[in-house]
Amino acid sequence: MKEENKTKERLIQELKKMREKIANLEEITIEGKRVKKELKKSEKKYRDLVEENPIGIANIDNIGILTYINKRLEKITGYSREEVVGKNVFKLGVFSNEMLKILKGQLKARLTGGTARRRREILLKCKNGKWIWIEITAKLIKKWGIPSSLRITVQDITEREKVEEELRDSEERLKILFDYAPDACYINDLKGKFIDGNKAAERVIGYKREELIGKSFLKLKLLSFSEIPKAAKLLTKNLRGLPTGPDEFVLNRKDNSKVIVEISTYPVKIKGKTLVLGIARDITERKQAEQQAKHGYKKLQKTMQATIYTISKIIETRDPYTAGHQNTVSQLAVAIAQEMKLPEDKIEGIRIAALVHDIGKINIPAEILSKPSKLNEMEFSLIKNHSKVGYDILKSIEFPWSVAEIVIQHHERLNGSGYPQGLKGEEILLEARIIGVADVIEAMSSHRPYRPALGIDAALEEISQNKGILYDPEVVDICLKLFKKKEFKF
Repeated sequence: MKEENKTKERLIQELKKMREKIANLEEITIEGKRVKKELKKSEKKYRDLVEENPIGIANIDNIGILTYINKRLEKITGYSREEVVGKNVFKLGVFSNEMLKILKGQLKARLTGGTARRRREILLKCKNGKWIWIEITAKLIKKWGIPSSLRITVQDITEREKVEEELRDSEERLKILFDYAPDACYINDLKGKFIDGNKAAERVIGYKREELIGKSFLKLKLLSFSEIPKAAKLLTKNLRGLPTGPDEFVLNRKDNSKVIVEISTYPVKIKGKTLVLGIARDITERKQAEQQAKHGYKKLQKTMQATIYTISKIIETRDPYTAGHQNTVSQLAVAIAQEMKLPEDKIEGIRIAALVHDIGKINIPAEILSKPSKLNEMEFSLIKNHSKVGYDILKSIEFPWSVAEIVIQHHERLNGSGYPQGLKGEEILLEARIIGVADVIEAMSSHRPYRPALGIDAALEEISQNKGILYDPEVVDICLKLFKKKEFKF
């Protein structure tokens, strides 16, 4: 009985173990099915990623046969996978002969473990006959540890190549413009060390580009000692990102001769580094021409002054009162113009016009000019004509100012009562309005053959009472100020 029970117990234990094994097998089977399902799902996801990838993808076996291309590569080349898969990539006629040799060599090197460029830019002929630039990357695929194929990625870089080519063309054009610019152009760092220079720069300072690069303007001694602080200030401005110039410098050339230049500088960024673009214009000839022009102008001024002096002397021989009168009017007119803060050039024109404003009296008989009694109507008519005669004499002389027009207008009055044209207000030149007031002051305060001097007070009273009527109000106010506050004297 005991033996039977033991046998029964043993059978029960064996049965339990068999059930446990069966349960384990079921779990393994279920897990295997799950893993297999996940694997299929993962493979599909991978295939979808490859198939829909925005980059062209192809597989090439170890003898050059295309085994796969994705949709993107179909779109890039224009060939469907049915047209190319299973064919030798080197026999499709999509590469030039030169490129075929390179690619075959690279395929062989890749598959045999040799050295080859992993990435390359090449030209590929599409189905429509159009050549495009592509960038290919090759990755070696091994099966059981043995090289079996290449995974190729392809990107259409035609537009990029076009942009890069345009950029290269643009850089080439800029280089040509830089090299052949008529002005000296150079690039230096913020310490004044030269980095580049064009052909005009070589001509201006006499150094070859190779002699300039890497050296500073201090080492080359391009500047005199006195001009170094000015150059340092310009570099300081460039350091703050500010352009400068044009500033004038005298440069020492390689042969020790001098050249005068105008330099403008501009801070620029090149590869993230702040540098300075300088443009130097040779103005040596211009400065020489300016000096000659100044000399010529001074000479012309002397000639003109001599001419004016001669004219005054001619008038003085006929009428000493008129000659002295013109000098005094000129002094007062200039003082008024200076007080009005008129430009120096305008003041000089007033001075010259005042010195000859009565030149037309040269046409009046001397006996009328020096007549001690009151003039009759015909004689006064001759006197009034002197401003028109003066205009006729002066109009052919090329003064830098409107001297003839000022002379003919110096007896015009604001209300139109003057002569010879009856001009009013702003129709009368400011210079003529100034000389007109100065003329009245001097004439009334000085002795004349036909009357004694009326005095300065009477003259000032005359212009005060007729301010804004006959005479320019601003000119009158300044004239009164000169005599009453600034104690002006003839």
